[in-house]
Amino acid sequence: MTKRGCLEITKEYKQMTRCPKNSNDPNFCGEMEQKDWKEYFEDLKRLIGGLSNEEYLKDESQANKIQNAKDLKHIWAECYAEDGNKWLLELRVICPDSSKKSIMEPGFEKGVIMQTREKKYRVNKQDKEDCKADDNIFDEEDDLQDAYEAVKAADIAKKTKKWSDCTKFTERLTKRFVGKAYIWNAYQSGDYKIIKSKLDELTALNEALKLSTIENEYNSYVTKLTNEWNKKN
Repeated sequence: MTKRGCLEITKEYKQMTRCPKNSNDPNFCGEMEQKDWKEYFEDLKRLIGGLSNEEYLKDESQANKIQNAKDLKHIWAECYAEDGNKWLLELRVICPDSSKKSIMEPGFEKGVIMQTREKKYRVNKQDKEDCKADDNIFDEEDDLQDAYEAVKAADIAKKTKKWSDCTKFTERLTKRFVGKAYIWNAYQSGDYKIIKSKLDELTALNEALKLSTIENEYNSYVTKLTNEWNKKN
């Protein structure tokens, strides 16, 4: 059975998938090898929020630096030749000028530096002709850490009346908790203390979920918090 390789890169529920259409060559000599990957590399940069001139991407092993379309294509070619049904690639944004391994969030005021988040992307290779998204893309603890950083940055932006930045960071926060009305309502009201309080509760919930993976318990908890919020408003 010929295997088809799919590149699936996902960040905060945004997904970019590329597949070698009409290609049946397991050695990656099909259509995608002939294409110019500049468009795909630009799509990747847009997906992660841009890269400065100093920043670049590296894979999880830190062996492969991804600075241009050719590098990305090479990574995919290696993935396509691998055995197995699924291949996972984690990319990290590297800023060599920072001794603290920090990056400046695009568009944020100078002097407000956030600790670098590990930005995870997945490259899946599947036997089937279509590429299906992994529903469990993000680790809960990574979500919470990113959320805390967003809350902190949003709070700083609010105090300094940098309203556009305030909106940007709170939007990024709420996108990580799509469907949880209490977070969205808190964002709409501008009450960041409520958001942080609920994130503390989610942290405790995450610990509980390590002992139980029953989805109904999670849904019940979310419903409870939502109802509590609605009663107060």
